[in-house]
Amino acid sequence: MRLFFLAQQLDAITSGLGTYARALVEGLLEEGHEITLAVPRGGAEPRPGLTVRPLDAGPATVTPLSRPGLARAFRRALADGGKGHDLVHFLDAREAGLAARRRPGEPVRVGTVHDTYALDWCAPGYPRRIHEDRLLRGIYYAWLRRFERRAYRRLDLLLANSAHVRDRVLRGYGPAPERVRVVRLGLPEAPPAAAVPLEGDPAVLFVGANYQRKGLPVLLSAVARASRERPGIRLHVVGGDPREALFRRRAAESGLGERAIFHGRVPNERVRAFMAGADLLAVPSLVEALGLAYFEALQAGIPVIATRAGGTPEYLEDGVSAILVPPGDVEALARALLELGGKEELRNRLVRGGRAAARALSVPAMVSATLEAYREALGGR
Repeated sequence: MRLFFLAQQLDAITSGLGTYARALVEGLLEEGHEITLAVPRGGAEPRPGLTVRPLDAGPATVTPLSRPGLARAFRRALADGGKGHDLVHFLDAREAGLAARRRPGEPVRVGTVHDTYALDWCAPGYPRRIHEDRLLRGIYYAWLRRFERRAYRRLDLLLANSAHVRDRVLRGYGPAPERVRVVRLGLPEAPPAAAVPLEGDPAVLFVGANYQRKGLPVLLSAVARASRERPGIRLHVVGGDPREALFRRRAAESGLGERAIFHGRVPNERVRAFMAGADLLAVPSLVEALGLAYFEALQAGIPVIATRAGGTPEYLEDGVSAILVPPGDVEALARALLELGGKEELRNRLVRGGRAAARALSVPAMVSATLEAYREALGGR
């Protein structure tokens, strides 16, 4: 096939979107398909089978919504370069939000839906009250739902990374069920990273770019509670959040003091090195579509504490490949921290099961399922 891709990043990975983009592009190139990639300038280098169309727009780490120039650049790239290809794929389906409607004779359009945070906000039971900025956040998510609805109507087929995401999209935006298909993501096998030993007994690692949604306040309280029995415990926070100062104050108010170390945003290779040097990863998200950080940690050979929220239970089994706790449950999270910090047999079992779960995220399987979805969208052509 001749494919036209629109992506935020490829070579310089700054988020799970970049991990997905690289795995899919490289897998399709190995299958012999030709790809033209529209990406912000400097975001990718040409290689056999891959033509890069650089965009004069700044990169975005999550969506182009906060960078209108990037969204407009995607629209222009689609209008100028999409013709002559079999299929157009928005690697983040939201990026179709400013695209014109597809006209007869233009290539079929596919988009990948990575999360449904705007819809999860409205779901019964979601703890909106814990957000100090819930008024502004609620307004933003209301706008985002309108934008997503528009974007998804511009696409012929949506690929969801979990049944949770598919169900949310079907209920929230009402597309025909045959237009939304689940394609499990694939995680490339990563070479072992040289460990950066992290201080702590145990050394607990948190990785995330949205501290509130990823459950950092709950984790701070749980670590403070666990420290009564394990005074050597340390929490290492990796990632960027515009309100990091607020969470530093919360850590101090929780009595953690030097037990909470904030490392800020670091390159992906450094994150893997931190994972290799930690005792466990704990990211107790309030909601999670998938959570690639869980599987990167499992690849690194450390156990994971996650929550039974969103699509995570579709990929991880409690007590087998991870410990799953209810979102927002400080007591359950503290118990899990103490158990993993003190039970070697449990750690070893979760490491074995976790590595098997990470291997199940096969890139060849993702590529095969994506190609099947393409053929479905093309009507057998």
